[in-house]
Amino acid sequence: MGFRSTFCTQDYSIEWPLWFKEKYHTLCFDGGISSSREYKKYGNYLGDLDEDIQKALNECGFGDDNFILVYLHECGGITRVQIEKDKIYYSEPTYWELTKGATHSGCYECSDIPPAGRVGLE
Repeated sequence: MGFRSTFCTQDYSIEWPLWFKEKYHTLCFDGGISSSREYKKYGNYLGDLDEDIQKALNECGFGDDNFILVYLHECGGITRVQIEKDKIYYSEPTYWELTKGATHSGCYECSDIPPAGRVGLE
C-alpha cells in the first residue's frame, strides 16, 4: 500500500558506476534508466534516487547537460526532475488542458524551468 510512482528518463549515453547499478539493480538500464514497476518514492531506496543520480553523473563526467527524469504518479500527476551538477530542480504542471489525443509530437524546451522560475529555490 501507499502512494506509488514510476519514472523514466530520455536515452543518455552514460556508463553508470557499478555502485549505482548494484544499489538500483531492479531498474532498467538501457542508455537512460527507468523503473521496472511502481515504487514508493519515499520509505525505501528510491528515496535517495535523485541525489544518487547526481552523484553518479558527477563521477562519470556527464558534463554540463541537464539530466531529466520524469515521475509518473499513480494519481495521474507528473513531476519533472532536472538534475544538474550542483542543483536538483523539481517542477510540476499547474493546470491540465483537454486535448484531442496526444498532441505533444516534439519537444522544444516546452517543460524547461525558466531562470525566473528558479528564484527562491536556490
